[in-house]
Amino acid sequence: LEYINYQSLILKKKYNEADEIFNKISNDYQEKICKFLEKFNLFELAFAKTTNLQRKLELAVLLKKLNEAIDIAYKLNNKENWKIIADLALDNGKFEIAEKSMQLANDYSGLLLYYSCISHKDKLRELGEVAFSDGHFNISFNCFLQINDVHKCVKILLDSNQIPEAALFCRTYCPSLLSTVLENWNEKLNEVDPSHRTQVRILNPIEN
Repeated sequence: LEYINYQSLILKKKYNEADEIFNKISNDYQEKICKFLEKFNLFELAFAKTTNLQRKLELAVLLKKLNEAIDIAYKLNNKENWKIIADLALDNGKFEIAEKSMQLANDYSGLLLYYSCISHKDKLRELGEVAFSDGHFNISFNCFLQINDVHKCVKILLDSNQIPEAALFCRTYCPSLLSTVLENWNEKLNEVDPSHRTQVRILNPIEN
């Protein structure tokens, strides 16, 4: 009965009276009440009443309640939620919070874009190291390419077994390392079938 009465009072915009009977509604129906409130765009009320933390976070984001959303995200401890917080923080011009949120989310792509926009070389280098350790070689490569650390770029390509790409990269950006990379490539090619009578050898286009 309280469930129906509450809805009736809400439709009549008697919010104070509705609030007085909310706690009398069983827990099973309280979340249904919150969905009912959302249907009528009463998001503030729904945010205040819901006990579902994930939904509360979504409503906090909808209402641009950044601080409340952060508190809920810590409780939920879900990386995907921190990406949502980062977007909300960026929308509100809270760049430090956005950066921290992307770090908590392990959002390397987002951090790469952010550090690139602000041209922060130290942060790009730091991100490059972290991304490489975590197996995100493309992100790591792009970080070091942006700070013009071509030697590190070559190392990343070699360590991730992208030897042909490393050779092509050296040919354009770092000719001094081309011989070393080609030696590495030739060794790998001949490791495939060491019993083969004729060894494959790729020549250095700079020397030949």
